[in-house]
Amino acid sequence: MSDELGQDTPEPRAGIGRRTLIKRAAAAGAVAWTAPVILDSLASPAAAASCAKCFKFGIQAVNTGNANPTKTDNYPVLSYNVGTCLPNGDANCVAANEKQNVNFSALGITLTNPFQVNLPSSNQVTVSMAQSGTFSGAGCRTPFQIIGTSFIWRSTGSDPRFPSGTGDNGVCERAKPGDSPTTGNLFPNNHLVAVSSSSVTWTMPASLKPGHSGGFNFVIGCDCG
Repeated sequence: MSDELGQDTPEPRAGIGRRTLIKRAAAAGAVAWTAPVILDSLASPAAAASCAKCFKFGIQAVNTGNANPTKTDNYPVLSYNVGTCLPNGDANCVAANEKQNVNFSALGITLTNPFQVNLPSSNQVTVSMAQSGTFSGAGCRTPFQIIGTSFIWRSTGSDPRFPSGTGDNGVCERAKPGDSPTTGNLFPNNHLVAVSSSSVTWTMPASLKPGHSGGFNFVIGCDCG
């Protein structure tokens, strides 16, 4: 009897031949190789946590010279001529969860820098959501996760950056966690600097309208796990 793998010599019934052992070892090796890949995919940090509750709110831009807004506004904020500009996740968060005229401090909202759409692009506005603590206005626990957001604004018909006479039409810019910045894109949809589950930053569009001609919309997830 030969031990060469190319031979078709029958294996004895009393034991396991060398070819059978090799085949079984190869099969066992394949299982050992694939198992870590499956486990790694389940533990991936890219997997989004599901949220049991939600709330949504709007932030209205303010007139030049006025104090920064400190309360939420109507949801959705002024739509102008572009419709409602609803953010991602709106359909799954019912109207009963709208937070209107609520202090930012009661919802874990932090607004950084003046929110006035007539400011130049060098002015960036960041909205951050609390990742810890208790906030009475929310009715659910942290961390608060941004599900979707949108920036709505308009200029005037004489704004040379728009096709003739269309600056009044308004602009709707949506964003959600995982989206890339749009600042390098063509005007007018190019004001997103960064967005994550905890904050979003937009540059101001240097609108020729008063500073209050714009707003933000947010859908926020909570009780996430």
